[in-house]
Amino acid sequence: MSFDDLLTALQQALQDRTDWNVYLSYDPTPFEMRETQFLVLGMDTLEAEEPFLTSTTLCYAFSAKLHVTMLAPPDTDESALCASFCADVMSGLLSSWLAMHDVTYGVPSYSRQFQKLQMHADFVLRGVYQIRREEVAYEWTDPCDTAAHVSGDV
Repeated sequence: MSFDDLLTALQQALQDRTDWNVYLSYDPTPFEMRETQFLVLGMDTLEAEEPFLTSTTLCYAFSAKLHVTMLAPPDTDESALCASFCADVMSGLLSSWLAMHDVTYGVPSYSRQFQKLQMHADFVLRGVYQIRREEVAYEWTDPCDTAAHVSGDV
């Protein structure tokens, strides 16, 4: 599983649960072309553990540290922003197939850079990525077995 795969899945989970547009942190869309309020989703780290096998899948347990920033017009009510953050962002992330741990919230603050009210949170999400195991049948021939390679009388 790549950064991009995980972020895209989480972006979709958030967009399914909220009316806010969700941009990935590396999205090239110019800031002035975005809506007046939106979410920015980014990831700091993705750590995978040693894979393990089941009878049908190859599994990788992983954890990802990600951050979500909610940006809204400066005249937005801060308590409404907090309520929307909890209702939309938290439920969106909880609807994904990942377990949420270590949630750290910030309080709403004004961003001079973006001229918007912002609220930021960091999350650690854990899950197991599964790849279907394909069994391939083959016949092994010993390359040192000269009898298998002789096609006629010598």
